[in-house]
Amino acid sequence: MAKALLKDCERQEARLKGGISAEYDKMKTGYSEVHGLLVEADRIAEDALQALEYTSKNSLAHARYLQLDR
Repeated sequence: MAKALLKDCERQEARLKGGISAEYDKMKTGYSEVHGLLVEADRIAEDALQALEYTSKNSLAHARYLQLDR
């Protein structure tokens, strides 16, 4: 997902090099492709943080179990 998002960002960057005024107009009307990319990036980051939290909790629980086993 992150790789696809990066490719989409590169396409948008190339598009915006021609001028950003059209994108400002799209932002005002709620149809910004760049905004969609930001929302997707936020979702990917949130998923990654949740996975990290899950992994951290499991690692901590495993470490506690090992300490109790001694």
